[in-house]
Amino acid sequence: MILHRLGLRPERVAALLRQDSGIQPVRRRQPIASDTPPQGWSNRAKLTPDQVRAIRQKRKSGATYQALCREFGLSLGPMYRVCSRESYYWVA
Repeated sequence: MILHRLGLRPERVAALLRQDSGIQPVRRRQPIASDTPPQGWSNRAKLTPDQVRAIRQKRKSGATYQALCREFGLSLGPMYRVCSRESYYWVA
């Protein structure tokens, strides 16, 4: 839809969508306190939920990314995403 080009504010567009068509705005992923990944998630995970918890705990206590990469066999990018909850966000 190009309603915003017609001068409608985004809040108003969202309100119109909810009222008129029953369409709900897209919800962003929210943390789920579970060991099971969300539906549709790939089953090829390299880490178990227990490993993810251990990584986050060690990082919180001061371990470097390089030390964690060596210990768990990941490269720097994926390790950063695990620690910052960009990946494995459902693991509490």
